[in-house]
Amino acid sequence: MSGKILWLLAGAFLLYWTYHDLRCGMISVKSCLIAAGTGIAARVMFLDGAAANIILRGSGADWRDLVYSLIPGLFVMGMAVVSGERVGKGDAWMLSALGALLGVERCMELFVTALAAALPFAALCCLAGRRKGRGGPFASSGIEEEGRVIPFAPCLMIAYVLWSVRS
Repeated sequence: MSGKILWLLAGAFLLYWTYHDLRCGMISVKSCLIAAGTGIAARVMFLDGAAANIILRGSGADWRDLVYSLIPGLFVMGMAVVSGERVGKGDAWMLSALGALLGVERCMELFVTALAAALPFAALCCLAGRRKGRGGPFASSGIEEEGRVIPFAPCLMIAYVLWSVRS
């Protein structure tokens, strides 16, 4: 039951991030921090006190799981820094928040599926010939290739829907 609630919370945040990424071209760090805090609080409430040991004692496998859940976001943050933000830092914050909400396994499932979903989206962007700075849904700070920008939040939302249908 608690896993479904966390999954639905992740879906609500992804829906907001998708809208915000398409509309404004960026992901709000504040919303990512709220999502991560919500995920940590929900894990403490729903995991029968097991996650409370993370906060109260700072040790145990549950603590390591929380740290491991940040790995996908940290990896993308490293890519953003190394690439000069060709991959947006907002995408990294989003993945970190999803990791806090869902755990490392579910976050990685979404991340890999979103990367696969980004390929046809990238082809669509290239065929449409949209360029950065023209406004609309392709004016995001997502994955960028030669001035073309691919918002990553919609790809994560597609991955979320695919995994929801599968489960």
